[in-house]
Amino acid sequence: MAGLAGYQFWVSLGGSSVEPYDVDDIVDVVALSEELLDDIEDWDEHYRDLTRRASADDLEPSRHPDLAALTAEGRALGRRLRAEVPPAMQVYHHPLGAAGYELIAADAECA
Repeated sequence: MAGLAGYQFWVSLGGSSVEPYDVDDIVDVVALSEELLDDIEDWDEHYRDLTRRASADDLEPSRHPDLAALTAEGRALGRRLRAEVPPAMQVYHHPLGAAGYELIAADAECA
């Protein structure tokens, strides 16, 4: 799962507790392309920059066009991640401003 608080990924292996990983150490868990990792790191940097500048009321994507675009881009990155990991792994996306997570199906098309 992509996450916040300094980590882009939250991983549970074999039913264990969920552990945080960033783009530098996720490769210890699963092999991912450098291009995808670079794009996730860029996305995360852009997200953090926007949230530092936005007030708490502006963090709802429907009220902030940049965050709405970031939500769509995050979902697309999730689909790309889904395409790179083994089929047995589950990939979730946490839409900005949402209370829950979306499971990205193994047959999801990359955008």
